[in-house]
Amino acid sequence: MKSEHIEAESDPVVNRLPAREVFRQSEAARAGVSSRTLYRLVDRGVVERVGRGLYRRSDAPPADLDLVEVALRSPLATICLTSALA
Repeated sequence: MKSEHIEAESDPVVNRLPAREVFRQSEAARAGVSSRTLYRLVDRGVVERVGRGLYRRSDAPPADLDLVEVALRSPLATICLTSALA
């Protein structure tokens, strides 16, 4: 696993991915990473698929991905009650 991490850091394609914790497929495409390349990165374990069209680098810090996905899909949504405390 560590060698995969070192390989990912030296991969120029991985370095072009958006710096955000979770990014959209369209953001990766704007950075010059094709859908096919993104799928290959997922297969290699360098990138994780969070949801439909949402991805994150596998070396990104831990996060509540459900809340991140909701925030990205609906930026005007209000997170309340127990979700807000998470």
